Amino acid sequence: MSNIHTTEIKLLLKLQEKDLAIDALNKKISFFPKEIDNLNEKFKEKKISMQESKSLLIQIQVEKKDRELSMAQKEEDIKKHQRELNLVKNNNAFKALLTEIERDKEGRDTFETDILILLEKLDEARVEDKKICAEFKKNEDENALKIKEIDDSKKECEVKLEALIKERAMIADEVSEDMISKYDRVRNKRGNAVIEVKEDSEKYFCSGCNMTLIAQNAVDVKKKDSLAICDNCQRMLYLKKSVFE
Repeated sequence: MSNIHTTEIKLLLKLQEKDLAIDALNKKISFFPKEIDNLNEKFKEKKISMQESKSLLIQIQVEKKDRELSMAQKEEDIKKHQRELNLVKNNNAFKALLTEIERDKEGRDTFETDILILLEKLDEARVEDKKICAEFKKNEDENALKIKEIDDSKKECEVKLEALIKERAMIADEVSEDMISKYDRVRNKRGNAVIEVKEDSEKYFCSGCNMTLIAQNAVDVKKKDSLAICDNCQRMLYLKKSVFE
């Protein structure tokens, strides 16, 4: 384990604070499109439900119209056969027409029953369709409002991010290029480049990986201008009381 002697520890900590805030904002911003996608997916389900309701309504109306046409045809057939009764002379033909008329009446009655059932279904479907359409409209308005809120939050985060990036650049300008290079290299691997040294029973260890500092590093890290480099995780280690007190 080695040490770096530098007066830039506080600046590195400020830099890291900005980097962590930038990371958090970037992560938050990356979730906004997913939130909008989730909202749109739920809204899509509502839209499909409304379309299915409309389709069912149309289907019942078509079936009802079909039954009405079939019933009207049976009525015409009955009238036709009744007219034919007056023309036939043969007894067998007369009986055959009567049978045909009875069959047509049964068919007409069946269609009439079907129409009554379909009318009940149609009333229920209209009530349900009205309810679903009202829910869809409400959901549409709520969805639009939520998306606007997400867009507003995204823009707000982007403004904050831009400000943080500028603040970060100002701090980085005060740190030597060599130290920035070391810091960025560790940060890209570990997330946090500068980690506080923890003390326990007169032993000092890296709070990132719990690696214990050797005696000489423990002595050096107590100096205000000293950073230990952890052999295990390569993070830069500082002792808080040495740097800030």
